[in-house]
Amino acid sequence: HKGSIVFCQSGRWSKQSPGEKISIRTASNSAYRFPSAYAQCFSSEQLTGGGAACSSPTGFIWLVASQPSGNGWQATCDTTQNQSASINVYAICKE
Repeated sequence: HKGSIVFCQSGRWSKQSPGEKISIRTASNSAYRFPSAYAQCFSSEQLTGGGAACSSPTGFIWLVASQPSGNGWQATCDTTQNQSASINVYAICKE
């Protein structure tokens, strides 16, 4: 599947079919200690997957929640430091 978008739906991995339109919607946020964000598919699209990435300037940071929510993807991070941190959330959407 080199160079193609793959997704898992109902426990089965699939790759993008010819002519099928896949888009990745993103959302970013920075917040003190617990950043969270929600990336939403357009109403004409169906959520097929998603994920998130966390970052902080120092110390450790964990992705503590990452799951589908409605027609989008919701995620939250937690850092061990008393500081601001950032999150990027990705929703994989099929038209």
